[in-house]
Amino acid sequence: MLSAAHFAPRVALSWQGSGWRPDVSAAPVRRDELTVLTWNVLFDRYDSGELHSPTRRGLLLDALQDLDDVDVIAMQEVQSTVLRPLMATAWMRAGWRVVLPGTPKDVDQFGLVLLARVPVRETGFLQYSGRKGALAMVVDGVSGPRVLVTTHLTSDHTEGAGARRDQQLLQLRAALDASGGESVVLGDLNVAGPVPNLALGLRDVGVSAPTFDPACNPLASICSQTGEALCIDRVLVSPHLRGTGAVRVGMDAQKVDVEGVNALHISDHFGVRVTVGPRAGVFESVR
Repeated sequence: MLSAAHFAPRVALSWQGSGWRPDVSAAPVRRDELTVLTWNVLFDRYDSGELHSPTRRGLLLDALQDLDDVDVIAMQEVQSTVLRPLMATAWMRAGWRVVLPGTPKDVDQFGLVLLARVPVRETGFLQYSGRKGALAMVVDGVSGPRVLVTTHLTSDHTEGAGARRDQQLLQLRAALDASGGESVVLGDLNVAGPVPNLALGLRDVGVSAPTFDPACNPLASICSQTGEALCIDRVLVSPHLRGTGAVRVGMDAQKVDVEGVNALHISDHFGVRVTVGPRAGVFESVR
């Protein structure tokens, strides 16, 4: 289903007794509703001394384990220092599939990971440029297959970011159109407003409140250029799908005792969780 002209094939991995190997789930699980989460978990390529990453990694693993109502997790800015301990947890090995952009070292390059509790029919990776791409998987729904994609578009820290994002959206639109089926795009699009929706021909069913807010998240304050609060972590779906119950995740600072810090957010971004299903009647989105 994924267009071979756009997506390079990848594999979904599952824990099989003594290691992570290509998943061999016997039968698809067709569900019309999937609860999905997108979260930029903040790498430490920059400002590393201020981000307390070793402590944040532990907080992230605890937070993900607690999301027992989520079927699909899409993460951006993942590093091997997060991936390795994540794949070593007992709860991940008990039923989750892992989709990577390539080898584990490619995770450090592209930062994208998809996790799924449901069987995965197909996976692929679309590379935009040296560090940017889109990671996709196909899952079966009662109403037909769905392509779930996570991506992280270029930020305004890069010169000419707007033009780069436009090109990335064009590449992703071509790949989705060539693949067919219903689409769900999850990720840090690094732009608020309708531009991604229009470029991809999709609906926004995420939150309208800021997901990157320097005023209430000190990590965002460190990473922000302008101090502006923005809703840039998005969940976009095909016209025949709808989203309900969209909420932000990771908004509260967690108590810690490290290097003079007594409370710490998990990331500079808040995650977004929403349940996606077939659209019946008038489209509704709980914001």
